[in-house]
Amino acid sequence: MRVTDLSIQQTYLTNYQKNKRTLQNIQQQITTQSKVNTPSDNPLANSKILRFGNQLGNFNTYKNNINTSIGFVQNTLLPMEGMQNEMNKVIIDLTSMNNAVVDDKLDIYAQNLDLTLATLLDFANAEYDGRYVFGGNDSSSKPFDYNAAGDKVEAKLPNIGGEHLARISKNSSQKINITGQEMFQSVYEQRGNLDSTSAIGSVDTSNETILDADGNEYTLTYNYTKTAANTYDFSYDITDSTAASVGSGTVNDLVFNPASSKLTSINGGNPEEIEINIPGNKIEFQFDLTNIKENTNPTNLNLNKNQDADIFNILISMKNKLNNGERPNDNQVKMVNNFMNHLTNKMSEVGNISNKLLDAAELIDSQRLAVQEYMSIEKDVDMAEAIIELETSQHSLDINYKISSMILPSSLLDYL
Repeated sequence: MRVTDLSIQQTYLTNYQKNKRTLQNIQQQITTQSKVNTPSDNPLANSKILRFGNQLGNFNTYKNNINTSIGFVQNTLLPMEGMQNEMNKVIIDLTSMNNAVVDDKLDIYAQNLDLTLATLLDFANAEYDGRYVFGGNDSSSKPFDYNAAGDKVEAKLPNIGGEHLARISKNSSQKINITGQEMFQSVYEQRGNLDSTSAIGSVDTSNETILDADGNEYTLTYNYTKTAANTYDFSYDITDSTAASVGSGTVNDLVFNPASSKLTSINGGNPEEIEINIPGNKIEFQFDLTNIKENTNPTNLNLNKNQDADIFNILISMKNKLNNGERPNDNQVKMVNNFMNHLTNKMSEVGNISNKLLDAAELIDSQRLAVQEYMSIEKDVDMAEAIIELETSQHSLDINYKISSMILPSSLLDYL
């Protein structure tokens, strides 16, 4: 079969354009240092690069969250360390004031307590990055301050028990704060289960000894009365040492989900702590029902408390007693020591949170490095190899130019 000159020229031009495109592509890869500059270059690799890029973006977000959280956690620990130093001073004073030789100097210990109260209040209102570290979900104002009468420290924010959660991975968040409620307030947490097979009208009763800020003992009696299927009323009564009632109350409609066994609502709203406050007897605590369940097992309830009373008003009561020439009683001394243990436990919790954040940051760094390596395999150009390919392509193109000088000038006159 005869191959025409026109066919040779067209084939040459096609190969010439192909060589030009190859050379241009290599030049672009060297310039951008990327093997994939458009999706059509390598659709499979492009898809992988996009996925790896999204992963790296998420890693950066999680790492930023962790770095911010570490700063918040560290600035939570600092005021706690300050509180620990102050409480050590109080414990030393409580020991030394038992000596009879200081009977006429009790007012000096009262002054020391007053200074400690002011310092503790400053630590309780510590700030970091525009947020009160013990303020829960509300950072609009100081979480703790004296009441109008100046005789009691109280929480000034409604969401002092709110938790800060930081997203540290795709599937996990980490609590990074110690709430003002769990740190300074008295919280009684009810755990266990109620018997779903019990008859409507049945009552489960429990008792607990509680203390006021003055160290006086009371009896807390509380009842769960079944009013309908999966529904209960909660009532309580607090009596003093003479069995006289000093306060009582009822919370209606504790509703449980029969499928999950969990408490789903209290009095038509979301489950939350019940505040029990009897100012005349200096009794104030939160009763937390949110962790009780209802199932077919026999009723089994237990009550855990973080501390008997908030430390501010314990110290105020002790200060007033000292100013009146009276030493703190044994229960108050016990409550101060309990708060010190509580504070130490919370500092350990902060340390654990810090360790978890640091571990999460280290894991993210390792994962990010691995993804960057995978992405580099798909995307990055081997410069030595690319330069060799560039020289080879340029050499081929130079040969094409020489061939063109022999093929393209041919015309009909060459055959006459």
